[in-house]
Amino acid sequence: MQNSEIFQSTSAQEFFRELRHELYNMQRPPDQVILDEVDFCNFLKISKRHACDLRVEGQITYSKIGGKLYYKLSDILNFIERHQVKSVAQSIRLFKNT
Repeated sequence: MQNSEIFQSTSAQEFFRELRHELYNMQRPPDQVILDEVDFCNFLKISKRHACDLRVEGQITYSKIGGKLYYKLSDILNFIERHQVKSVAQSIRLFKNT
């Protein structure tokens, strides 16, 4: 198989399509990147049950359209920021400054 044939194959075209999509998403601001529930769980490495608990507790905002759940990347990053744990060194510095 020659190089030109490899790049014309269906699997190569699908790979390039996915690559273009990912590159496009990387260039968009976080408030314009939408993840579905599977992507959300994979991003945080949590189960669907834990994701459900976060929604029920009101810890993460989401949208529901036709039974499918969606999350904005900006909301996920805000959630992570709210749960940030300061290092011991930072905590000691803050304590000394007060």
